[in-house]
Amino acid sequence: MCVVQCSERRNVFGYDEERRKAVVLVPENCMVGCNNCQIACLWGAITFPSISEVRELAKKLVASGRIKEELDVKLQQNSHLIIDKSFFEKV
Repeated sequence: MCVVQCSERRNVFGYDEERRKAVVLVPENCMVGCNNCQIACLWGAITFPSISEVRELAKKLVASGRIKEELDVKLQQNSHLIIDKSFFEKV
């Protein structure tokens, strides 16, 4: 069911015929906040972290400076984008 649910528009899942199971093909296509695959999974095999876990991870990434580095690279590649970098000083 997850293959049908998430592959029709977003191409997240595919089906491995040899192993006879659903596999994540392109996790980058997963939409933030969507849990349709989890709901559609008949076996309860798909879970997501709690919002508090995600927030803690985000805080750690911001504090490490890694996000700022990645943002700087993206901004260099896409000079037409405007980002308020003061956001990183507030977090």
